[in-house]
Amino acid sequence: MANENMDRKEERDMKTMESIHIDLSKKIFLLNGRPMEDVSELHLDFEKGEWSLQVTETATYIHQEPDRNRGIT
Repeated sequence: MANENMDRKEERDMKTMESIHIDLSKKIFLLNGRPMEDVSELHLDFEKGEWSLQVTETATYIHQEPDRNRGIT
């Protein structure tokens, strides 16, 4: 059951790789024409004639306490 759930998650998270542009001297890092922001890791593989790219991105989540003074007149 756990493997089945992981397979579904991987399928859901899969995206099409159309292009990748990395130019270190010009500091250009694009994936499908979009800047790669908050990317901490890339794994580019070529196996049996097919390219694949795995990207690790950093996401920040914050919790904000409700303003207790709101609504008080």
